[in-house]
Amino acid sequence: MSGVVDFFVATGKRYPKHPYFFIHEFKKEHESSGDPLGLLLIAMVAAQKLNNNLKPIYGCYVMGRLWFFVVLEGLDYSTSLAYDATKNDIKEIFSFLKKTKGMISKIITPSQS
Repeated sequence: MSGVVDFFVATGKRYPKHPYFFIHEFKKEHESSGDPLGLLLIAMVAAQKLNNNLKPIYGCYVMGRLWFFVVLEGLDYSTSLAYDATKNDIKEIFSFLKKTKGMISKIITPSQS
């Protein structure tokens, strides 16, 4: 398997150390080829192995105007329904991306007790 990740968020300066979130597989909505969910999951599983911890990995794939969000925890994953970026769903997409930023910040920042 091989592929190119379009975008990801990770710790590290020059080289990624712990990837947390991926946007993978921008495809045309009506002329898509391949399996964007499968390709995204491969990248997420690779990140899970690289991170070597039990924390979830987040990602999404985009097919035309439709965004799908994915969470991988252990061997289980879940995928959202489609969010249409050309409609009011754009607000939900933005909100989800902001919430994901907060979740990643909590994972990266050690808890202070």
